[in-house]
Amino acid sequence: MNSIPETWNRVLTQDGSRTLLDPEGRACHASEGAWDQALLRYAAGVEMSKRGDTKVRLLDVGVGLGLNMAAALAAVEGEGRSLEVTGLELHLTPLQLAIAEPEPLANPWHQKVTEALELSLADPELAEAEGVPLGERSRLWLRVGDARETILTLPPERRFDAVFLDPFAPKEQSDLWEPDFLRAIAERMEPGSRLATYCAASAMRADLLRAGLLVGRLGRVGRKAEGTVAGPAPANLPPLLPRALRRLKQRAADPAPKNAPLDSQ
Repeated sequence: MNSIPETWNRVLTQDGSRTLLDPEGRACHASEGAWDQALLRYAAGVEMSKRGDTKVRLLDVGVGLGLNMAAALAAVEGEGRSLEVTGLELHLTPLQLAIAEPEPLANPWHQKVTEALELSLADPELAEAEGVPLGERSRLWLRVGDARETILTLPPERRFDAVFLDPFAPKEQSDLWEPDFLRAIAERMEPGSRLATYCAASAMRADLLRAGLLVGRLGRVGRKAEGTVAGPAPANLPPLLPRALRRLKQRAADPAPKNAPLDSQ
């Protein structure tokens, strides 16, 4: 395994779990709690207990330290079901740091995730084609690279009951918030599926609408602003405020401007 650059650092968040600071000092999770964010924003945000039947198929965009995946594994295997995860990640470093030191607060689930990540990095071809064991009855397919490209390499039959959209902030990693990428995700979502993300930008929400998804709001996590939940119709989503919904529909009705910046409203 490659050595881990010293420019990435793990730091404690307020719930006792840790997040990463990238080489420019930007945190990958909320300071209030990385594990709380994984549980509340993502696993609870898509209502994992209501997704799928005996098996839940998850698309995890921005695997990072694997905490969101661990939260999903806890929710699904904790109920005696199985989880099939397709993980898309650009950077090797967060994966390596996760493997080097599993998160105690999230164990035993994070330990199972890091073991699967280690197997995946040891044999990338196997991880892409057949997947590797994850937990007691689940499986992980990991693709490292530009998610806009790797999502196009997935088999046509690979579809999802839940999506975690957790790349860096739109201003820092705008390519993973582009309309074409959001549309590629929407096209692989099954009826009744849900997507959760921390982003509440109206431009991103309008692009989800244009991609054929309904859009709702997720509550605040600590001091973090509300997030977004989306899914194919029909979907019973936590509603947007009426005024926000009207403005969003008006925005979605207009042609999406090329490379428009993602605002935070």
